[in-house]
Amino acid sequence: MTLEALLIVLMAGTEIFRPLRDLRSVLHQGMVGQSAAAGINAILGSEAPRLAGTGAPVATLAPTIAFDDVRFAYPGGRAPRMTGCRSRSRPASASASSARAAREVFDRAPAAALP
Repeated sequence: MTLEALLIVLMAGTEIFRPLRDLRSVLHQGMVGQSAAAGINAILGSEAPRLAGTGAPVATLAPTIAFDDVRFAYPGGRAPRMTGCRSRSRPASASASSARAAREVFDRAPAAALP
């Protein structure tokens, strides 16, 4: 076999099997998708956790937004504008709680630190 024929056979050999490699890739992606779908269905179909002994359902957590000891300073500023800011917000009270936290911070800040 000549060198030219050998090179053609080698290059054609890799291209002949390209559709099979592509099919294998799609098959593996489908298997990963099936596995993920089975896991999601298992989570959605599961029961709520229960307390040991009593069998009562565990209370769900209420969504909250909380921050503690927050500091704020302008870039290039000499001192922080706000320090020690703390707030907790529950649903339907976020704006009132944020306003209350800001008022408390500004009430504690020295007058020279305010803009």
